[in-house]
Order: sequence, then C-alpha cells, then structure tokens
Amino acid sequence: MITTPINIACQQLDITQRAARFYEEKGLISSVRMWSGRTYTREQYNRLAIIGRCRRAGLPLADIPAALAVYEGSETNFHVKRAMIGKLEKQLDRLVAQIDALKCEIAHLESL
Repeated sequence: MITTPINIACQQLDITQRAARFYEEKGLISSVRMWSGRTYTREQYNRLAIIGRCRRAGLPLADIPAALAVYEGSETNFHVKRAMIGKLEKQLDRLVAQIDALKCEIAHLESL
C-alpha cells in the first residue's frame, strides 16, 4: 500500500496539518498510523484534495460530505449534484459582491 505522509500531503494540497487532523476528527478522512506518523492512502489523499477545494471555494463543513459523495461518484442523483452546484453558485455570488464592495472602498480611499 502506497501512502503519503501528512506533511507531504498537506504541503502538496496547501492544507495545514491541523486542518487535516480536524477533518479526520470529523470523520471526513482517515489516516494510517505508521512509525513516522499519520499517512494517507491514495483514496484518502484524494478525499483531502476534494475537501481542500471545497473549503477554498467557501463551502461550509456541513456540505462537504455531500460534495465528497458527488466527487467520488457514490451519489449520482441529479438533484444532489444540482444542489451542490447551486451552493457553489451562491458562494460565487457572495464573493463577487464582496469584490465589488472592496473595489468601491478602494475607489473611495483613492479619491481622498
């Protein structure tokens, strides 16, 4: 079984080791304990990558199990996929609004 140590996985995926341990505590991933510490199988590494993408997209932790199911193909229900897309679109709308507000604030400060 090929595994990736936690420090390497986290570095490659731009996730902190603390976050990885938190996701493990929440049951989203699991690790294999070796003499060198936590390591991840390829499957768990991929789950960690999906979690990282979801978190960077701003999805709350409560939505991650559904996202994992969609990405891993265990959930093929159109309505579940559509709901995940809808959540991502709402997050995108929030971020665009935040960017617009920041641009307005920058313009205001530059006009002073």
